[in-house]
Amino acid sequence: MSQAKLDMLITVGRSPLDSELFKLVENFQHNLKALLPICGKPIIKWIIDAVEQCERIRDIYIVGLSPEQFPDVRVTCIPYPAESKIVDKVQAWIDWYEENKGELPKYIVNANADIPLITSEAIDYFIEEALKKEADIVCPLVEKDLMEAKFPNSMRTYTKLIDITFCGGDIYLYKPIDFDKVKEKVHKLQVKRKSFLLQTIFISPLIALKMVFKGINLKEAETVFSRGMRIKGRAIISPYAEIAMDIDKPEQYKLVEKILCDSKK
Repeated sequence: MSQAKLDMLITVGRSPLDSELFKLVENFQHNLKALLPICGKPIIKWIIDAVEQCERIRDIYIVGLSPEQFPDVRVTCIPYPAESKIVDKVQAWIDWYEENKGELPKYIVNANADIPLITSEAIDYFIEEALKKEADIVCPLVEKDLMEAKFPNSMRTYTKLIDITFCGGDIYLYKPIDFDKVKEKVHKLQVKRKSFLLQTIFISPLIALKMVFKGINLKEAETVFSRGMRIKGRAIISPYAEIAMDIDKPEQYKLVEKILCDSKK
C-alpha cells in the first residue's frame, strides 16, 4: 500500500534585519530573503528542488510570494504581505485552501523559506517520525554536537535541557483544522523563538524557574508546552542538521553559499 502524501506550505517572510543580507549581492532588487540568489538560483528554489524530490509531499504552496515574483509551475503561490505575522500567512493558506480545495487535510508540513540546504531525505524522515507521534504539532530538534560537526561556526542558538542540548529545526508538522484557536499563542511563541527560556516563561513561569535552577528534560518540556497550549505537542530528534541550518546572518549566508557552490563543482 502506498503511503499517504502531505502538502507542503512554505511561508516567506520579511524582516528589517534582512537588509544586511541584501548587501552581499550586488544590485539585488527584490527585498525578500527568499529570492536572494545563492550559486545561481534563489534560496526558495533550492528548497523547492528538494521538496519536489520528497516521497511524502504532494502539492507545494508558498504564501508571501506572487506568481509574478516566483513563476514556477511546480508550486501554487498565494500573494500575501511578506512582512505580516507567520500565523497570518498560515491563516491565509487555510482560507485559500478551504475556498479552492474544500476540506482541510489532517496534517500540513510547514517550512520556513530560508533553509536552502534542506534535503528530501531530511524532510521525508521528519514526516515519517512526526506522524508516529500522533500529535497536534511536531517539530524537529538537532543536537548541538551534530550541528557543530556538520556546520562549524553555524552561529545557531542552543537550548540546554537535562538530557539534550539542541537547536530547533525550521519545519513543522501540524493539524490546521483548529489553527484559529491557538494562533495568537503560537504568534507569541514565534516572537520568542530565539529564546526557549522566554517561551517557557510565557507558558509556565513556575516551570521556567525550575528550568533555570534545577533543569527540565525534553519530556517535561513537551508536557509543559502541551498543557500551556492545550494541544499535544511533540518533538523528534533529527539526524539531519540541514533541517536547522537557516540563514539569518551574513556569516550564515557565506557558509551556505560555500557549501552549495562546492557541491556544484
